Amino acid sequence: MARTKYTLADIAKLAEVSKSTVSFVLNGHAQKHRIPESTVEKVLEITQRLNYRPSSTARALRTKQSQSYGLIIPDIANRGFALIAKELEKLCRNAGVQLLMASTNDDVDNEKEIANQLIARDVDKLIVASGMKNADFYNQLNLTTPVVAFDRSLENSDFPTVTTDTRSTTESLLLECLEGVEECFYIGGQPELSSSQLRLSGYHAAMVRLHIDTSDNHIFESDYEVESGYKMMKQVLEVNPTPQALFVASHSLMQGVLKCIFEHQLSNVRLCCFDDDPIYDCLAFPIHSIEQDCQAIASSIFSLLTTETPVKNQHHKLAAILHHR
Repeated sequence: MARTKYTLADIAKLAEVSKSTVSFVLNGHAQKHRIPESTVEKVLEITQRLNYRPSSTARALRTKQSQSYGLIIPDIANRGFALIAKELEKLCRNAGVQLLMASTNDDVDNEKEIANQLIARDVDKLIVASGMKNADFYNQLNLTTPVVAFDRSLENSDFPTVTTDTRSTTESLLLECLEGVEECFYIGGQPELSSSQLRLSGYHAAMVRLHIDTSDNHIFESDYEVESGYKMMKQVLEVNPTPQALFVASHSLMQGVLKCIFEHQLSNVRLCCFDDDPIYDCLAFPIHSIEQDCQAIASSIFSLLTTETPVKNQHHKLAAILHHR
């Protein structure tokens, strides 16, 4: 048997008051409108007894706000994106905002469909780590629904972006960790993404300063899947069976790289990674890493979302944390 869904009018009828009186009570404005305490108690008792819940749709129509934000990320299993989503959800919840999250699996068609679905749900703001090359799609959405991008910047964007200072951080880590090394291989993913390009650019800058060869057979790029890390590491071993050093552009790729290293019983390989994981503190050999400040990223995004003054194409670059092990 279906449970009866009660309305504001039902509560008003049972309490023998107007709908506006019920609304004032439920929204905490009873004292302001001098509603008697006995009436407040009566309305609240009926509301509790009937398990009444205000309609979010009606509220959205009245206030022209749904009190919800949309979050689009490429991979829900990625630790960095998961941590940022967790921090954002906490900030939104504390502010009385619901965060609706979806994962694209780094598929642009999926991303467009998800973005349109979130807009159809009348989210107030949209947060996105996009796999697109330019900002045309989101510039159009931004005309009616404010957009904030993070992790990956888009060409010609009309909206703000929050990223890690990837290039200089990568260069700094490699300069500090590769002293005395004569070669270093690069294993990365999705070269079309701005974040990938900045990691490679930081690698190139460090190699130039260290006078280390950066010819094409030292650079391998595919996607960010674990299996791709494994396959690219096997390609590295075809070039040099005993590589001196590796810079791996993500933790997921590092997982595949480590599997290959263990299978071939390699030792004395100097490992650097863009991404950090607590497991790196427990390994018998050091992995020097770059940890993105997920809490700071989430805070910066939320600050942009809640600012009263519309923000245009500002680019906020945040410092990362270097781990030398």
